[in-house]
Amino acid sequence: LEIRKGDPSQGFAEAHVVVESTYETRFNAHAYLEPDAGVAWKDETGVLNLWISTQNPFEKREQSARALGIPLERVRVIQSSTGGGFGGRMNSQLAAILLLCASKLSRPVKLVMKAAENVVANDKRHPFRMHLKTGADKDGRLLALDAELLANTGAYASYGKAVLERALIHATGPYEVPHIHVRGRSVYTNNPQAGAMRAFGAPQISFAVENQMDLLAEKLGLDPLMLRRINLLREGSVTSTGQVLDNSVGALRTLEAVEPHYRRALAWAKQGPGEGSRVRRGVGVASIFYGIGEAGFRNPATVAIALTPDGWVDLDVGAADIGQGVNSTLALIAAETLGVPLEILRVLTPDTATSPNAGPTEASRLTLVAGNAMQAAAARMRCLMDSMVPEDLDAIMWKNRMARLHEMCLSEGISTRFTETYTPPIQSIDRTGAGSPHLAYTFATHLAEVEVDLDRGSIRVVRLVAAHDVGRAVNPLTLGGQVEGGLVMALGFALKEEFVPGKTLKWSQYKIPRTLDAPGIVSLIIEAPTPHGPFGAKGIGEPTAVGPASAIVGAVADACGYRAK
Repeated sequence: LEIRKGDPSQGFAEAHVVVESTYETRFNAHAYLEPDAGVAWKDETGVLNLWISTQNPFEKREQSARALGIPLERVRVIQSSTGGGFGGRMNSQLAAILLLCASKLSRPVKLVMKAAENVVANDKRHPFRMHLKTGADKDGRLLALDAELLANTGAYASYGKAVLERALIHATGPYEVPHIHVRGRSVYTNNPQAGAMRAFGAPQISFAVENQMDLLAEKLGLDPLMLRRINLLREGSVTSTGQVLDNSVGALRTLEAVEPHYRRALAWAKQGPGEGSRVRRGVGVASIFYGIGEAGFRNPATVAIALTPDGWVDLDVGAADIGQGVNSTLALIAAETLGVPLEILRVLTPDTATSPNAGPTEASRLTLVAGNAMQAAAARMRCLMDSMVPEDLDAIMWKNRMARLHEMCLSEGISTRFTETYTPPIQSIDRTGAGSPHLAYTFATHLAEVEVDLDRGSIRVVRLVAAHDVGRAVNPLTLGGQVEGGLVMALGFALKEEFVPGKTLKWSQYKIPRTLDAPGIVSLIIEAPTPHGPFGAKGIGEPTAVGPASAIVGAVADACGYRAK
């Protein structure tokens, strides 16, 4: 895979400074608390039923039917309450194993993986080796980027191509660069399978890009924040794939929101912990962008909204809520569009036998894609309500009001179920990397304050400040949870977590952040609405975990003069 834009040789010839470095990242595990589990059985009609923790019930049905060599209609998948995912439940082979056993034994089968089995068997985050060469003029404006990426996908391809493609698309960071040549390979190795993990290659490439920006700032004698300000994408900017960003580009606003915290942090670091102390303080910043949805893949979502005889409004969404809050977000979108209280809405459990296919829970896509479909379906129901419900009905008794609407529809032969599909109008990248692979981009700027004990070699992250342009904050409560969770997960990526094949055999050997490791967190929400999203919303699930690690690495370098590569 490769992306070309402009003439890199010309860009480097015109550059006042050039920075060239190689960076590496390691295997990471998802570390969700609940082990993979499921129950399978064959019913009286011969259909194989599966109740399982998953991020993609419809894909699980397709994969399992293909693995067993049976028609799709002979497999039914129901999502159970799922205790986290982060991509780790995208490609689990548990479904096919359970259904095979149920088919051969003709009796119900239950399987719960042990925690140690989850550690070893599940997909991991791809290790990357990244060589970047970046050039800028004397004023700090980026001119050229040459990058070569090598992704270790392990013994099977899994999501290797998608991870590499996203990393290449995001190889410039949230900056406009006129001359680009980036290319990459995803290679098989004698290692555990690498696959989907939160942000699909973006954390790895952000680590390299933001290190390059800090090194350029040092060479140019520029403030790191100023260098980013000069180069950030703005409305009208053109990405590496040639996509013109004509709306919802809040990158500069996120940086400006963080700037007063950055100036205060510099004073804090300069003050130090006290005379004679061997603890050094440092400050780091990172800016990121993140394309919402799978790169270049339209991946539509279909949802349905239905009235019930007793006045409930049922939201039928075949997409998995894995703790990220898609159920409450879609309910809020429907309630706002309908003009009804949230209390009369019910979100149904995803079931491939009855639910429409809203696509997988991945790539931070559901708020935008399923949200658009939900808004359209609710708008149709709202038209029906406005035209048929008598004004003299008590608006306070909403369930009575909706039950009356259902009765009137039945009497007049009008459907009480409304189904809508939304397909993102995007364009896959071609062989040169040209295209419009994402409908919208989320932007963010992260700030890290750290203390490094030079005697003990320990690092403490004191504070993280995160400003995210989310388009529109549809569900502020779950949005806040996503930000805090993403920041702590990124802290683990930066400082603690490494899965070592053949050696990491249980969770006690895999060091995830503890409660005491969590820093002070300041979350700043920026709203630059996109016309493509419901009420202007974009997505937030994965962007929160992309930039903080880069900011932490920069802060450690600022504190002790050592820059991790």
